[in-house]
Amino acid sequence: MARFINLLFRWAAAALVVYWVLLFASTHTPASRLPSEPPFPYADKAVHLLGYSGLAFVAAAAWTWRRTLFARDYVVLFVAVSVYGALDEVSQMIPGIERNADVVDWVADTLGAVLGLCAFALAAAYARQRGLRLARFQAVGDVAIPARTPAKS
Repeated sequence: MARFINLLFRWAAAALVVYWVLLFASTHTPASRLPSEPPFPYADKAVHLLGYSGLAFVAAAAWTWRRTLFARDYVVLFVAVSVYGALDEVSQMIPGIERNADVVDWVADTLGAVLGLCAFALAAAYARQRGLRLARFQAVGDVAIPARTPAKS
């Protein structure tokens, strides 16, 4: 299990790029290609919430591969995902995309960022409790040093 978790974190940066591209493509799909009737009320908002929670989770995983996350890192990730959500909504106003910018979509994006970061914090706490090393480097002040692995006996 530990080997699998470490492999996931090693691939987190690539996963972040792929996820981000797919999220951008899905939020910029012309409205004419989307289903006319949503499967349930506010389905669009649920999709935004889940999509951006996934983005925040994968971004945190990619960041964790570089160094241990501190509270300020969670704030930076939250702001980055929220600002991206706002830019994503504004970019939907480009003619030809046939989409509309919606403040409520951005709120769902921002709540998704909170949900994804909370889910990651819980997963990271669980992994640490199980003795898994998440970060490649441990931060000491402003300097990142290679993380020590426990000596095998």
